[in-house]
Amino acid sequence: MKNLINKLKKQINTKVGSFHIEGAVTEEPVPFEKREALTFKEYKIGDSWGELFSCGWFHLTGKIDPSISYPVSLKLDMNCEALLYNAYGVPVKGFTNGSSAFGFMGHLGDPGKYYYPLSDFTSSNGDVELWLDAGMNDLFGNVKKKGRIEIVEMVTRDMTIRELYYDLNTLHSLKLACIREDRQAYRIYSRGLRKAAGIIRSRKGSWTADALAVTAELLKTESRAHHEISSIGHAHLDLAWLWPVRESYRKGARTFANALRLMDDYEDFYFGASQPQLYEWVKDQHPGLYEQIKERVAQGRWEVQGGMWVEADTNISGEEALVRQMLYGIRFYEKEFGIRVKSLWLPDVFGYSGNMPQIIKKSGLDYFMTIKISWNDTNKFPHHSFNWEGIDGSRIFAHMPPEGEYNSPANVYYLLKSMKNYREKQLDNRTLNLFGVGDGGGGPAPSHMERLRRLNGPAPMAKLRIEPSWKFFEKLSGIKEKFPVFKGELYLEKHRGTYTSQGRVKYYNRRMEQKLKTLETVLIQTGRFGDFKEELQTIWKEVLLYQFHDILPGSSIKRVYSECLTRYKILDERIDAITAEICNARLVSSEEEISPDRLTVYNPLPVQAASRRVSESEYQIFTMEPLSDIPVNIKSWTKEPGKDVRMMENSQLKLRFKKDGSIASILDKSTGKQVHRATGNRLTVYTDIANAWDISRHYRLLPKRKMRLLRSESFTYGPVQEIVQHYRHGKSSLVLTIRLEPDSQRIDFGIRTDWQSSRTMLRTAFPLTVKSDTAVYDIQFGSLERVTTNKNKRERAQYEACGHNWADLNDGTRGAALFTDCKYGFRIKNNTIDLNLIKSTNHPAKEGDLGEHQMAYSLYIHRGDHIDARVDEKAMEFNTWMPVMESEDSLGAAPFELDNSNITYSTLKESEDGNDLILRLYERNGRNESCRLKINRSTDGIYETNMVEEDPVELSREDTISLNFRPFEVKTIKIELKKKGVK
Repeated sequence: MKNLINKLKKQINTKVGSFHIEGAVTEEPVPFEKREALTFKEYKIGDSWGELFSCGWFHLTGKIDPSISYPVSLKLDMNCEALLYNAYGVPVKGFTNGSSAFGFMGHLGDPGKYYYPLSDFTSSNGDVELWLDAGMNDLFGNVKKKGRIEIVEMVTRDMTIRELYYDLNTLHSLKLACIREDRQAYRIYSRGLRKAAGIIRSRKGSWTADALAVTAELLKTESRAHHEISSIGHAHLDLAWLWPVRESYRKGARTFANALRLMDDYEDFYFGASQPQLYEWVKDQHPGLYEQIKERVAQGRWEVQGGMWVEADTNISGEEALVRQMLYGIRFYEKEFGIRVKSLWLPDVFGYSGNMPQIIKKSGLDYFMTIKISWNDTNKFPHHSFNWEGIDGSRIFAHMPPEGEYNSPANVYYLLKSMKNYREKQLDNRTLNLFGVGDGGGGPAPSHMERLRRLNGPAPMAKLRIEPSWKFFEKLSGIKEKFPVFKGELYLEKHRGTYTSQGRVKYYNRRMEQKLKTLETVLIQTGRFGDFKEELQTIWKEVLLYQFHDILPGSSIKRVYSECLTRYKILDERIDAITAEICNARLVSSEEEISPDRLTVYNPLPVQAASRRVSESEYQIFTMEPLSDIPVNIKSWTKEPGKDVRMMENSQLKLRFKKDGSIASILDKSTGKQVHRATGNRLTVYTDIANAWDISRHYRLLPKRKMRLLRSESFTYGPVQEIVQHYRHGKSSLVLTIRLEPDSQRIDFGIRTDWQSSRTMLRTAFPLTVKSDTAVYDIQFGSLERVTTNKNKRERAQYEACGHNWADLNDGTRGAALFTDCKYGFRIKNNTIDLNLIKSTNHPAKEGDLGEHQMAYSLYIHRGDHIDARVDEKAMEFNTWMPVMESEDSLGAAPFELDNSNITYSTLKESEDGNDLILRLYERNGRNESCRLKINRSTDGIYETNMVEEDPVELSREDTISLNFRPFEVKTIKIELKKKGVK
């Protein structure tokens, strides 16, 4: 039967003509209107035309034989991706190559998009002229078959044989599935297929019509399944991964053009796509295509999906950044399409923060869709439909399509998985299916639709309904109380290396998040917040782009990082320039030798905080009032040579060092107890046999080396002690600076390194005498407890976990916290806090993480638990950007005051609509708290809104208000300023 099916497939097309091919190849894309200025040359079938990520305009000309009575189509496969334009410069069709690596992924099917009718490109005398913009890469960023031009021809297509081919192919798969599922249906299919095959082989009379009559009857074979699948065309598109960001612009246009074409050909086809960033690119570069999308959205045929600006990482992205993803994403859809989305669409993100339900809910969304948790490498996630409860108690309804695939081929095998794998089948019988080829594969193809049309109900299949996903979620949300509750984070038991890979990007991401928070607060404090509104939105959107789940986690190719690091530096400098302008000041670097009497520091925190400035010769500490550039005190000491490289001591701590530079012991003088039970801060180089995504669960058993100490130096700045250690490992050099301030319980560590050791992980660890079965990790808008034991498979699977500013281990009476300024990968097991500093792999980025890095971390030894010790507050001070300036002007009074340090804020900004202020407050410690908020500006009212600044509820007409918070609750406060001239 398979041989017969394959023979039929070959009979569908008949070649009726060829093209003259000319092409012009460039390194970067050239727009349609500039294509004819390029230098073209002739190409022939079999020629290779470019290198990886080359761009090319191709001009195809030919003539259709006037004797041909059937419609003629272009068939094209140039072993690349290409976009066909009409005469007006509007994209009409995306082509993808059949040789793409995707085609070898088992049951996912042929990714190729080959055909387009030539009727709109043919003159009255039969002349054909086509323009194609090509990119030398397949959908996984490869050059296939040396990039040869393989097929460029005119064909006619026998649609009757095509219909028969799809019938037989589908029925053959149904027959095989029924061997186990339905023996009676198996016998019906077997007899019927034998009959159809006999008719086809005979080629007598109206054999195609006779065979189609048989297959049509077979497709009516009744199924005993009581299940319903909602299917939506989809094309998951990574905005960078195995290709640069600029290629995603082009992949998006190809995919969207294909979806529009399929809507023309299949009136029952519905398509959905997420990521407003992608829509904005299409709008800017292809306005004609964008208008067609808007028409289809208005008709209900095209679903705009998901609330975020991009499908962002939710482990590493900061709290306010996640809100901005929602803010800009949801508002873009509302402005451009008049659509208020209700679901968050994150099929491929590498785990989901425990506070996401609150962020989703308070952004006005009700549903959440993901696939990725089905990728767990140790334990199967227990649910497909469930109510996800966050750390604050917020709940949203979540669905994870049981296929475990967001590139479903919509074939028998995958649709049966959707039905049979469903873990809540005793509660309900409906699941979601996403069909199409993502990542530049052009999305759904006619083959998907042909299969779906045939698989709606024949044995042993479920009923199928092609519809927008919001309809599926609406139906299930009506019975959501029936479904189980899952509490806490959705930890992905895979891709644990993404907490650390590409450390420079993570460094700049944290830096951008912190600097934007400070800058926005300064803008409000100086009354200049309207001056840079659009520019700040642009900066934020670019930062959000780089939080895409294959950029920030470190799982893209080298080019992606070289380009975004260049952009980060430009954004960083621009933030400095804006800050200097609005403060009427000159920002001072740490390298500059300048008296502290000439300096001021801005503290954007709502509590008193200290900032440190260390130059080559001086150590300065500025303790500042809350939200102020007014100092409480300034201390400064000159650098002098020290006496001891093996010991540090102040009134609180006494440290001893080993000859190899590691910490032999730490005595907590306040308790008389040793902090360490073994050597601490030993810089250990582990063998890394994994890629950028993953960490081998056995890495601790592989060969490892400690970095070799070359020399140590000791210095003092008055009572501040400093030891500088110089290390080497192979070609890698590292300088570790350790500092201890007077009366401090904190030991600060700073690293600068030129890392040249590939396929390694550099880690540090602090084995503690404190014993606890749980550790506390900082996450967005709160913290999360995780176990430190290995009692079962689930606990053992969490051998690396994500934390933000800090992680803490305590027994309730004493403990220690590790602060970090840009590191996220922790292992806290056996009462040891272990931090991943560098992970250098060769895939997908070659020489990943080789080069210069800087980072800081700090060990804070405390009494009580993490709340008693104000760990979050102190770690926030450690991370916050407090600009050091030379200025004679004061920034003015603090814009607001809080009387409870357990309440803090993530942003103070201008509202998106109008000139009001937005203050986002949250409870940081997981307790019921209340606070008094005083606004130090003339106000007409204080309101609470959702996170995207909608649905205001009036709280007060006064400038002072009392607020109550649940554990980890976030409140978005809108402050309506009194209009000038109004009394």
